[in-house]
Parts: sequence; structure tokens; C-alpha cells
Amino acid sequence: MGDTTGFLAITAAVAALLSSVLIFHPDLRSALAPEISIVAPVWAMITVNPSLSTTVNFARKSIVSAVVGAIPACLLASVPSPFRFTMVVLSFPLPFLYAASDPACSNPLQQLMIAPGAILVHYATLGF
Repeated sequence: MGDTTGFLAITAAVAALLSSVLIFHPDLRSALAPEISIVAPVWAMITVNPSLSTTVNFARKSIVSAVVGAIPACLLASVPSPFRFTMVVLSFPLPFLYAASDPACSNPLQQLMIAPGAILVHYATLGF
């Protein structure tokens, strides 16, 4: 038990240090809002698991979920403002595609991404 706890603490510290590059790198800091940049170290510490393969798998799924959720949302958000609400309404079918990656659906998409992550990124991008 003590070895696992120590390993987990060291891994969480390393993950937080690596992800804090977003905060301390001057070029990246100017591009990110301070409210958003603190999410990286917190997310890194939460997702660390004693098993390296589990941590890497979760990181891969998180990245794919963020990209899959953000690309259509960014395309829809680039629509001129008079039609923006219409684009939000037209984007409602996309979360059904994201929800298909939920483990309860038992299909190959569950190996690619995390459904709540994609839905969250999609609507957060459209909302802000």
C-alpha cells in the first residue's frame, strides 16, 4: 500500500509539473486566459493512476474527446452572430454521436473517446 501511494504521489507531482508548462511558458501564457490555464495541472493530478498504461489510455481518450468535441463546435461558432443561435440548435445531433462512445453502448467508439468530455468541450466552446 505504501509503495503504491508513494508512486501515485510522485506521478501526480510529475504530471502537474509537466502540465504547468502551460502556465509558466511565456508564449503559451499570453495565448491562454488565466482561468483556463489552471485546469491543466488540476486535470493532470486528477487523472493520474498508478498504472502507466491506464494513465496513458485516459490521456489519449481525453485528447481525442477534446479534439472531436472542439472541431465541430469551432466550425459552428464561426458562423456570423445573427445565425449563431440557429447553429447551436442545429448542433444538437452531435452530442448523440459523442454519447455513442459511452461504455453502456458497447461499441468501438468507447475505445476512442470519453463521452462527457466531448460533450463538455462541445457546449463550452459554443457557449463562450
